[in-house]
Amino acid sequence: MPTAANLPGYLALAFRKGDTYGTLVDFSINVTGHSWDAAVYSFTTGATVVEPTVSVVSAANGQVNVSLTHTQTAGMAAGTYGWRLESQAPGDVRRTYLQGVVEVAP
Repeated sequence: MPTAANLPGYLALAFRKGDTYGTLVDFSINVTGHSWDAAVYSFTTGATVVEPTVSVVSAANGQVNVSLTHTQTAGMAAGTYGWRLESQAPGDVRRTYLQGVVEVAP
């Protein structure tokens, strides 16, 4: 019997320290009623370093924008971090949709 893994997708992010950063993510599914969280975290400690803003562009089409301000990226040390994008759907279903690495250049 085939099984399907409900694993998060992978998306690597990269930007220069002090730059404003944003990326449009298109899931192509209806995400009406979902609330979104994102975190950039330390691989060493697991502690959240910064919380990106997640804005719904089109809930019916599954489009969200993940962004960081120049102030947020300026406060990060150059290096490699992890990140994740999670959603809380109606009915209290929580899921990690995306995860990956973040490369911050000096």
